[in-house]
Amino acid sequence: MSQLTSTSQLSDNITMAKHDPMTIITPIFLERYNALFRLYRNVPKATLVFDQNTTSKALCSVELLPNRLTFHTSLSLPSGDTLAEVIAHQLAHLLAYKIDGSTLHSQSWKKAMERQGYDPVETFNRTRQWCAKPILEHQSMPARSLLSLLGTS
Repeated sequence: MSQLTSTSQLSDNITMAKHDPMTIITPIFLERYNALFRLYRNVPKATLVFDQNTTSKALCSVELLPNRLTFHTSLSLPSGDTLAEVIAHQLAHLLAYKIDGSTLHSQSWKKAMERQGYDPVETFNRTRQWCAKPILEHQSMPARSLLSLLGTS
């Protein structure tokens, strides 16, 4: 498990094959997380999990109580812009849950999407095929790689 405080540490802490999903997802996740943190200082700490052994049909799922985003890396990735939007979508769920306890596409979620520069309705329609419904409680799942990112609690 690697803990990162900035993108500059990324290459020092992670050595992966050029086309490994982790090397594609991680920098986009860090960029989206840091952008959201600049907008909201109360973004919860988040753990990014890469799961290669999954039965999920969704690329990404979010667990709200351990603040964990899981990418099911055995599935194909969308384009870079769509991937960034999927990550923003899921991070907005973490923030909305922290703000008002919402687990769905609440006003807090919509506002977080708008403040990140996304239209919430268009985002929902574009990304729903990639995103699993938010999970409230931690559920045990095998994970190959964990990457904990520091934020504020």
